[in-house]
Amino acid sequence: MPDEAREGFMFFRSYYEGAKELDDEQRLAFYDALIEYALNDTEPTISGVPKSCFAFVKPVLDRSKARSKQQAKRKQLEATRKQTRSHKG
Repeated sequence: MPDEAREGFMFFRSYYEGAKELDDEQRLAFYDALIEYALNDTEPTISGVPKSCFAFVKPVLDRSKARSKQQAKRKQLEATRKQTRSHKG
């Protein structure tokens, strides 16, 4: 598991709506790729229609990951600031 593996991600209705039009094999490939990428940052090795579906979802996942990293950095900075203030006072 990568160092920065996530514990969860948002699964939007649009992902479901698009995927339900796929046959079972394609839908499973898409879902597996989506989950592996969202949780483990693993680039998918899929092709065809599942790859096309994933291409629409990837930018959303990337933005979400970037926001999560920014929030974690802010929380860490706030904790450091509080710790510094408590040592001064």
